[in-house]
Amino acid sequence: MYTLFRDSFNNKLESHGLIHRYEFPVSTPVTLLLERAASDMQTSPFGYQFAPNNSRGSFFLSHEVLPLQLLSFVNRGVPRPGDQQIRLRRAAHGDQTIESLLSNRMLYAIPAFAIEGNHFVVNVGK
Repeated sequence: MYTLFRDSFNNKLESHGLIHRYEFPVSTPVTLLLERAASDMQTSPFGYQFAPNNSRGSFFLSHEVLPLQLLSFVNRGVPRPGDQQIRLRRAAHGDQTIESLLSNRMLYAIPAFAIEGNHFVVNVGK
């Protein structure tokens, strides 16, 4: 459904402050992108709030407890046979950059889903 109604879907998400368009150098760390998106959501007219992640203790590194996490495609974006859903899952991003996401056509840069016009789409979630 998303591929057929992408523009309408994105328009609805954008009207709720859930799509942000940025111009970053490809050398930008993914962590910086995630921090910026979370900050923009919090300061938007919708005032999104994220539950604190400090309940996980001090064992985890700061990029592992950000309010938003990077999502990757499951099974290279091939739909599940039973329901034709394309799934995403949380992905470790560590010290990856936007360039490393762009070069990974198995998890992030699948042309049918990650390229919209001249934009590279990075999926994030809680």
